Amino acid sequence: MTTTKLKTDLLRVHCLLVFFLCFYACQVACLFAQERTDCIECHQDMFVADMTKGIVHKPFQQKECRACHTESNANDSSSSHADKKVVKKKTKKIRWVRKDSRPGTEHWFVLSRSEAENSVHFFIGINGMGREAVKVGLPFPEFETVPALENDYTVPNIGNVQVLSVEKGIFLSATIEWQTDELADAQVKYTSGENWQLSDFDPQLTQLHRVTLTALKANKVYAFHVVSHDIFGNEAVSGSFSFDTSKALLPKVNKTSSKAGRERKVGLQPEFFRSGENYFLKITSLKPCMLFLGVPLLKPKVLRETAGEKKKPSTKKHATFLDSDDLNTEACYTCHEKTKSNSHPVNVLPKPGMIIPPEYPTLPDGRISCMSCHMRHTSNNDYRMIKRKNKELCVGCHTNMI
Repeated sequence: MTTTKLKTDLLRVHCLLVFFLCFYACQVACLFAQERTDCIECHQDMFVADMTKGIVHKPFQQKECRACHTESNANDSSSSHADKKVVKKKTKKIRWVRKDSRPGTEHWFVLSRSEAENSVHFFIGINGMGREAVKVGLPFPEFETVPALENDYTVPNIGNVQVLSVEKGIFLSATIEWQTDELADAQVKYTSGENWQLSDFDPQLTQLHRVTLTALKANKVYAFHVVSHDIFGNEAVSGSFSFDTSKALLPKVNKTSSKAGRERKVGLQPEFFRSGENYFLKITSLKPCMLFLGVPLLKPKVLRETAGEKKKPSTKKHATFLDSDDLNTEACYTCHEKTKSNSHPVNVLPKPGMIIPPEYPTLPDGRISCMSCHMRHTSNNDYRMIKRKNKELCVGCHTNMI
């Protein structure tokens, strides 16, 4: 009898445990289902309209709005995408106003006196080989206390002009490199026998210059001159050089030591100069790196509603929304990390003189984001592109490629 009773008691305990586990699982599932439908309750019209298109973003299809729109939470497992989220410490948002994306140990930046004095604080963004970006504070000294640069009225000396590559991608392009004996900007004047054209102007002050010519014609011989101005505007123009687009010239691959990629010490040393009403900032580093100069970004206090969509009153408490920077760029990288190295640059301002059409949305300060080329939620185009073909997408902004 004792053995039979013990077995009966164990069976009852087992049944109770199974019951409570099933009850708890049902409650959790209902809670998660409720969270998924919370957004749809107020945005049903938008959801139904977007779901009529062919290519649908998976979190949107699964009604997992929080996967992209809200801040990640280490304890939030309501989304199947939550395990891909990386919980980051809160850091200052920075608007990068100057950049030198060429890896090197010496970088120069020019800022007007008013721009420097009207900014509360500047930051240097460092991106070394194989390293994530870090930020270092940079106070500017009083303008009158820094040494002045004097104009020697001599033009830069141009040398080592060479064509690095002639290759066919979406468009036919050629990359030209040269050196100057002092800091200077860069531009190329070129022709295939008709009218002379000018490349995009590169204002970055450096002694090693590299310019890419795009939308070239096949089977043509191009003549070109390289042009550089020093910081005082003294202009130097090289002699005539040429390249042939009927022959492919592939760029040489520079092998970088993996040991250098793991080096953590960059060792920045800033120096300040002035000329006219401008600051000239020179930053040297112990290891080659890319540098960016930025100011704290003030977040907008008002969230803008989606165009054409009326906001319905709701008594529900929203989760903390991502700001426009994180929503349009960083949220994408939580799942698409590999695209950083093989896609169009984002979080950058357009080149001087480039006009971005209104159908290519940018961030509030004009920077390009992932959503400048991709549709939100759904599209009838591959990869949710805003245009049907790659070339059509590119020439929307890069009109010189037509």
